[in-house]
Amino acid sequence: MQIPNFYANKHYKLMLVIPIAMLVCILMLLPSLKMGVDLRGGTQIIAHLDHAAGEPELMAHLAQYNLEDLSLKFTKNPLAGTEGIVIEFTGAPDLLEAEKLVESNPERAIALAKPFITSNVSALMTAREVVELAKSDFNERLQAGLVSFLGIGKEQISVVEVGASLGEEFWASSQRALLVALVLIAGIVFIMYRDIIPSIAVIQASAFDALTAIGGMALLGIPFSLPTIAALLMILGCSVDNNIMITDRILRRKDGTAAERANGAVVTGFTMTSTLLIVLLIVIAVSSFNQMTSLFQIAAVLAMGLAGDLPATYITNAVMVLWLAERKK
Repeated sequence: MQIPNFYANKHYKLMLVIPIAMLVCILMLLPSLKMGVDLRGGTQIIAHLDHAAGEPELMAHLAQYNLEDLSLKFTKNPLAGTEGIVIEFTGAPDLLEAEKLVESNPERAIALAKPFITSNVSALMTAREVVELAKSDFNERLQAGLVSFLGIGKEQISVVEVGASLGEEFWASSQRALLVALVLIAGIVFIMYRDIIPSIAVIQASAFDALTAIGGMALLGIPFSLPTIAALLMILGCSVDNNIMITDRILRRKDGTAAERANGAVVTGFTMTSTLLIVLLIVIAVSSFNQMTSLFQIAAVLAMGLAGDLPATYITNAVMVLWLAERKK
């Protein structure tokens, strides 16, 4: 397969305008990125229906509970002929405030929590126990109200609850995992080539891939969650594979010129990436059709990250490594 060798042009560095323009667009999208329940803390309720439900009517029903950060998502499975609703919220404002005050001001925390309690309260209960009981009673009342409003059985509802402190710990651990991965990648590349430029080139490409995926998440409304973090870590692995391949060909091979070797790496890399993208598109279609939310999010994030890897590897990384090869020559 013969493609034009853009690297042979003396002005090939001008190609850097493309990833720079992409980066500006991505950074503009980042403020609209949402955090998933598993990272920010909160409750996710999934209701499986055998009939359609109206969004305005459901929102009006949920308004009586005064839920903070409430969001609704309707799904449909044409194959099974069923519909679903994903309800996410942080919690009731007074209960959230009670959770924050349970250690510093237990009397105030109990006062805020008591209106939500429908069970018997023992005088020996601590403030934390009272708040937990209030949360349990409130969630049970909310679920019972949903079951009645939607006309479904209790077994058709599944609930996932994540505490705010646990969500913060998940988020901190995820940040550490991504940072450690980038540092280890940079260290290994430096050991391989004994030069800081290849390490910088690989790290910028990996970071660009991750940012592209995150920007796509913000654009498509995919929340930042544990499944998407796993996908971001996988993106780093794919990015390193492509970047090491093109770096190795330019710096270590001796056949032809550096520009010719870079162009040959583009053909190999595009073949690898396009094949994986086709597989991911199939996974996205199947998971979307069957309402497999986590699998859809992972595949979509991977696909967007791989799309971002093309300019990051074959423009930015290639230009930096070519400049290094010319300097050494």
